[in-house]
Amino acid sequence: MERDGDGNAVRSPLLAKASTGNYVDAGGKLVALLGVKDLIVVDTPDALVVANRKRAQEVGDLVKMLEKAGRNDLL
Repeated sequence: MERDGDGNAVRSPLLAKASTGNYVDAGGKLVALLGVKDLIVVDTPDALVVANRKRAQEVGDLVKMLEKAGRNDLL
């Protein structure tokens, strides 16, 4: 995966200032980051997820919350 000089891993066009260690995948959409560190930013047609990278393992908890809320359309 491509990384910029500040350690941001990107799969989308990125405009970043004072931002380091982020992961960005927005389906080709331009993402602008300003002064953020260690975030996961994932944009899909149905949902946007923004999380602290240190808590990435908890994304499964969000899936469980969606299931409990009956939002199977987002799974």
